[in-house]
Amino acid sequence: MTQPTNPADELRRHVFLANYRSREQRTLRGLAMAVLVLKHGLRGSLLFLPLYLIAAALAFQPGALPYVLLLVPGLLWWAWVQIRGALRDYDQRVRHRLLKRKDLRTMMDSTGED
Repeated sequence: MTQPTNPADELRRHVFLANYRSREQRTLRGLAMAVLVLKHGLRGSLLFLPLYLIAAALAFQPGALPYVLLLVPGLLWWAWVQIRGALRDYDQRVRHRLLKRKDLRTMMDSTGED
C-alpha cells in the first residue's frame, strides 16, 4: 500500500521535473559532462604524456611496432579510469540538480573534493 503524499510535495516535485527536463537544463548537463570529461582527460594526460611521447618516438624506429602495441592496453585503461572519474563527478555535481551557467566554470576550476 502506498503512503499518502502531501500535495505540496507533489507540486514541488513536478515543478522541479519540468525545469529539470527543459531544453536549457539538458544543454547545461551535456556541457557539464563535456567539461568534466575534458577536465579529467587533461589531468590524466599529464600523468601519461611522457610514456606516450616515448612510444611516439619509438614508433619511428624500425622494428619497434610490437613495443608500441604493448602500450595500447595502457591507453585503454587510462581512458576507462578518466571516463569513470568524469561519471563519478557527474553523479556528485550534476545529476538531479538544476544548473546555472556559472556552475560550468566552477566545475572546471574546482578539484572535486568539496
